[in-house]
Amino acid sequence: MGTLAFTHDGLPYFTSRRRFPLTKVQTRYLNARTIVRTTTIEQTLLDTLHRPQRCGGPEVVCESWERGLSLIDEGALAACLRLPEGHVLVRRVGAMLAHLGHRPQNDDLRGVLLPGGKDDDAPIALLPGIQYSRVDPTWRVLVP
Repeated sequence: MGTLAFTHDGLPYFTSRRRFPLTKVQTRYLNARTIVRTTTIEQTLLDTLHRPQRCGGPEVVCESWERGLSLIDEGALAACLRLPEGHVLVRRVGAMLAHLGHRPQNDDLRGVLLPGGKDDDAPIALLPGIQYSRVDPTWRVLVP
């Protein structure tokens, strides 16, 4: 999701720029002289839905969501989706979860995802810049 800055204990750290943060950036103290700002796994997964080409393309996005679903805090994901700019993300997340056959267990996330796409919403692509032809009727999202 950015440019590799360095590797610490076998974990790569990347730099990136954000127009607006959807959630708080976390500060990690690696040692007395190294402080890094990171995002949560929930924020990182949402970022893949914003700029899929910057993180490796559609295959990497889908793999990230498949692997990340078992690690996310659904309550934290719900909090991200409640923000004003979250409407498009709600549709994309709902479609991605449906595509992966995942049913949210958290009441907050289920509550956020209930509305889905409205009939007058124009279909949007699951991943911006990637053309799909099938419309998920629940979310009004173009999916593979």
